[in-house]
Amino acid sequence: MSLADERRAIDTRIRGERQAIDPRMRGERQASADELAENLNRLVNPPRQNQPLRPLDPRGKLAAQTGKGTWNKPATNTGTGGVASPLTEVPNTREYYDPISNLYSNDYFLSVELRPVKAMHMVDANNAPVVMQFAVPARPTQ
Repeated sequence: MSLADERRAIDTRIRGERQAIDPRMRGERQASADELAENLNRLVNPPRQNQPLRPLDPRGKLAAQTGKGTWNKPATNTGTGGVASPLTEVPNTREYYDPISNLYSNDYFLSVELRPVKAMHMVDANNAPVVMQFAVPARPTQ
């Protein structure tokens, strides 16, 4: 047997095997495509599950009643309920946090003394007292 005859025999054997495998693979592909379509349709249109409501125990009847309530007349206030502008600071009423902080430049040629304000007392346009309270300042880093 020559090399060419041997190659022809191998080719014929491989073609026969492929032809036997091909219909089975096509069937598997079709089955998987059908299964995929079924799964997608199940996701898009899920089957409806009708569950009946559980029965409630009967309750006793309530007699008709008249509603009861108390009404408080709102306080008469001539103001708008807020702070009337402008605010005017009352002299010598500022409160400061202790201790006084010093802030230095990175080369220490400049120093600033800080006295953080704790509260300011003011009066609005209706002479009502207004107190502005400030938070504790963060310590300056050096």
